[in-house]
Parts: sequence; structure tokens; C-alpha cells
Amino acid sequence: MTRPITTKVKSILLLLFVLTFFSSACATIGIGLKWSTESEIAQAGENACITYGIYNPFDRDVNGYLEATGDLKEIYTAEEPKLIPASTSSQNAVQTEICFKIPKKPGTILHGEVVAAFKPADVSGTGSAVGTSFAAPLTIAIAKNPNIYLPWIMLVIGIIAVLAAAIWVIKKKKIRLKIETG
Repeated sequence: MTRPITTKVKSILLLLFVLTFFSSACATIGIGLKWSTESEIAQAGENACITYGIYNPFDRDVNGYLEATGDLKEIYTAEEPKLIPASTSSQNAVQTEICFKIPKKPGTILHGEVVAAFKPADVSGTGSAVGTSFAAPLTIAIAKNPNIYLPWIMLVIGIIAVLAAAIWVIKKKKIRLKIETG
């Protein structure tokens, strides 16, 4: 009775070993994606670009590019693929921009993903190549009331507040000096 169980366990372990071996051997080419944002606010009617890092931890050079899915697919601008050298780590990722033509629809929120895709650098002819790619979520909100002067107004208000505080401190010190010497 114990013998069939041992045989079953050995069969399961062998199957797990084979699956583990073949799954690690299948992906010999691919690309990675490094990002720092998952949402952006853009002005209606303008072009908005976001920078991502593309890296290649595998041992074959690839031509990497970014594309968009979902709502973003309709508004992204395709770029030429860039050579991503083999054995590139995420710290040495090749900076790549993806740009969007923002529609004139204030208050709209667009959802999708930015996908790091690739074409093998050394493949010619016909056929297919299998590899790994990654995607990052991205949401773009189109601003309702674009105001390009707002940052400058906030800066001027900040400077005025600092100057007012400095003048107040100086006047307080002069009043104390008059009282003490007085």
C-alpha cells in the first residue's frame, strides 16, 4: 500500500523538476521595463511625454520600443525601436519616451498600460520569436482648467510671505533693542 504512494510522489517530483527545467530554459530573450509613475495630469490639446527605462537582462541584443494599450492606444505616438544591449540591468536601463497626443476633452480620464515590446536584433527572415515583455499601468487625467501661470503665482506668493516674515522679525528685534537700551 505504501509503495504506490511513493511511486506517485516520485512521479510528481519528476514532473515538477521537468516543468521547472523547461520553464527556465524557454525564455532566452526578453525585455524589462522600469517606471516611476502610474498616473499623470496632462493639458488638453497638448503632447505629453513620459520617460520609461527599458533593459535587457538576457544574453541577446534586442530592439526595444514602447506601445500603449486600452484608451491610450488611440492617442500614443509610435517611436522607432532602440537597440537594448544584452545583459543590461535595470540600473542601466535605456531611457525611452512614449508620447501622447492629448485630446481636447477636459475632465476625461484615460486608462491603459505601457508595454515594453521588442524585436530580436539579430533575426532576419520569417517566423516568430518568443520572449518576455512587461507592462506598466498608466492613467492620464486631462486637466479641467489649464492654468500655466499657477506655479509662478504660487512662487510669488511664497516669496512675499518670506519677505513679510523677515521684515516682521527685524522690526521685532529693533523694538526689543530700543526697550533694552532705552
